[in-house]
Amino acid sequence: MRWIEAAFKTEGADIDELCEKLTALGAEGLVIEDEADFRNFLEANRQYWDYVDEDLAKRYAGVSRVKLYLPDDDGGRASLSRMAGVLGMEPDVGIVDDADWENNWKQYYRPIPVGERLLILPEWEPIPSDSPRRILRLDPGLAFGTGSHATTRMCLNALEKAAAREKFVLDIGCGSGALAIKAAKKYPQARVVGMDYWGATWDYDQSQCESNAWIEGVDSRTTFQKGDAAKLDFPDAYFDAAVSNFVFHEVRSQPDKAALIREALRVIKSGGVFAFEDVFFSRTRYPDLEGLVAELSKDVAELHFVDTRKSDFVPGFLRTPLVAGQMGLIYGVK
Repeated sequence: MRWIEAAFKTEGADIDELCEKLTALGAEGLVIEDEADFRNFLEANRQYWDYVDEDLAKRYAGVSRVKLYLPDDDGGRASLSRMAGVLGMEPDVGIVDDADWENNWKQYYRPIPVGERLLILPEWEPIPSDSPRRILRLDPGLAFGTGSHATTRMCLNALEKAAAREKFVLDIGCGSGALAIKAAKKYPQARVVGMDYWGATWDYDQSQCESNAWIEGVDSRTTFQKGDAAKLDFPDAYFDAAVSNFVFHEVRSQPDKAALIREALRVIKSGGVFAFEDVFFSRTRYPDLEGLVAELSKDVAELHFVDTRKSDFVPGFLRTPLVAGQMGLIYGVK
């Protein structure tokens, strides 16, 4: 099968609005190329290179793009024509070949040590006989949030340090359930809730999370439910801890990303802990980062901000505008 790749050009400040319109028209799996993020990344990491590839610079010059992919058939072309007509925009269009995405990625997935005691292992890998670590067995699918991404591992470490005494934990945007299952395994007295939007075209969902929890023997203490991070379906001061990893910038129902953080803090008890990682250095999503940190500091007992762009924890090849080049971690005590 082949796919239509359509790229809509826009000014950086209008990216969120364009994404919301495309999503409302039925687009899923949007890819964002933001010139402002790219320029910020170049400036923040100037010490690592002497020059920038001319073709790469041209690719990001002047405009930002939102890409989407549709089947290369009559239905896909009709959908694209409808989107372009409603938006009044003509996208750049190309054709890309399909691949066995469902299985090709598995050759790159290997056992991943996290913290001092955990080893995340895909279900098709044998259990090492000599490993002193506790094994977290997952069937991740094509999921972000399996523990392989540096930001996921950093959030796992933050949860390991921050939530040692907590008993009721919320994972916002839980994906395949890795963070939620980790918390349940580490703290035998804990109850953990994982929530996610789980888009219709994703190959992991609530049932996959529940299956992973069952494999790990923590299904009796973990609950997964569909929801919206912009309006959490929980009362005030309900959880002892909350964590979210690389999620808020993807929530289309709330363009004000600071409001998503405040909503997450709403459901945490006084004295509870939190750890939120996202693209905090993206001016498109977080136009006033300093103001946000200052505002949040007034509402919680303790707040820390970590610039993970400069962390050795994040490999250099991940420090790109579209991966970890804009990442930061906010954690503390409410």
